[in-house]
Amino acid sequence: NSMTLTGLISGSGYFSWCTSGNLNIMGSSNPFSGTMDMRTGYLYLGSDTALGTSGIILDTGTSIDAYGSGIARSIPNAINISGSSAQIGNGNNNALTFSGGILGGGDTVVTIDNGPTGSVTFNGANTMTVTTFSVSNGGTVFAGNSSAFGVAANSLALGGGATLNVLNGITIQNTLGFAGGPPNTLAGNGTITNGASPAPIPVNNYLILSPSASPGGGPGDLTFTAPLVFTNGAVHFQLY
Repeated sequence: NSMTLTGLISGSGYFSWCTSGNLNIMGSSNPFSGTMDMRTGYLYLGSDTALGTSGIILDTGTSIDAYGSGIARSIPNAINISGSSAQIGNGNNNALTFSGGILGGGDTVVTIDNGPTGSVTFNGANTMTVTTFSVSNGGTVFAGNSSAFGVAANSLALGGGATLNVLNGITIQNTLGFAGGPPNTLAGNGTITNGASPAPIPVNNYLILSPSASPGGGPGDLTFTAPLVFTNGAVHFQLY
């Protein structure tokens, strides 16, 4: 129920994957310009241009990741999340960057699980609606676009020691939530509003505030337009 393709993929047609196994696309510079439709199963990309300029459809229960572990992969393809759930990463500690734009949604849950040392960067202008992003198993999510998590009405839940890093000049309007386990971290050099009508952000045992300039580290200016309510939690400082 799994298949690995190492040869050239070309054309503008429709490629549907309909088994619960893995589809490994290993070629590079493929001139494929059609649509990769993941009806079920797991899509693993062996290069940044494995699917050329094609669009990718992720149906309910499907996932996308780099092939291997500890891999940096930039994915330029537009992605349509057409079902009720989809997953980005499979706990393999890869560094995934998406720039092609993600659309779809409608009572949809997008789980991000790239492992405790992995990361996902959203640089595209994403347009999902009625979507909950859930970050599990730690790792870092970089918001490189003010629409990284779709429209402002969408929400982002951090759990398992996850980090949200809002890059310089970016404003995230989505409502944030924090689950138990290791404390989660809000980092970066941007702005967090916590919803269109800002609700207080509880800085408790599940949250660390750690302003930082990214990339490169160092001190940053993390701006909050929502009130911060300290009931425990922590604030990290760097002294020079």
